[in-house]
Amino acid sequence: MRITTVTLVAATVAALAVVAMVLFIDPRVKDETDDADQPRTTAGASAAAQATLDLYTTGEYGEFWDAWSADAQGLISRADYLRMFELCRPPNKGLRFEVAHVTISGNTANVEVTRLLASFTYQFHYENGRWRYIPDAQTQDDYRSKTVEQIAAHLRTGNACA
Repeated sequence: MRITTVTLVAATVAALAVVAMVLFIDPRVKDETDDADQPRTTAGASAAAQATLDLYTTGEYGEFWDAWSADAQGLISRADYLRMFELCRPPNKGLRFEVAHVTISGNTANVEVTRLLASFTYQFHYENGRWRYIPDAQTQDDYRSKTVEQIAAHLRTGNACA
């Protein structure tokens, strides 16, 4: 009886140790260093923008949404945003954006990027020590006025799932 109890206690301790290791070692668990402030400089905005846009490029859409400003996240839930990409898969996944130029005015960074031969300007807002992505005005309007199904159908019609 005593050996069984010792064995059960040892098994419980081992199981708790495994759970603790998974919580502390699993890279999907947010590390406190993820909250380190990003520099409020053009170099900081450039690095943050590149890292954020790389998430989008590699199809890490949930993590990309996580990098949005708080106001932008209020426009569409993370689950709906991910669902949109299930309904409308981008054909250019993996095609990287390259940050070309950054200008800062107050808490807003205008980030000029290129992708193939096209150039775009995206906005990032400095919020709680981090540069956060802001979707463009048209996209914000779509998120406010349309369902995910409507947005995806419209994008598919114009071959614009991107």
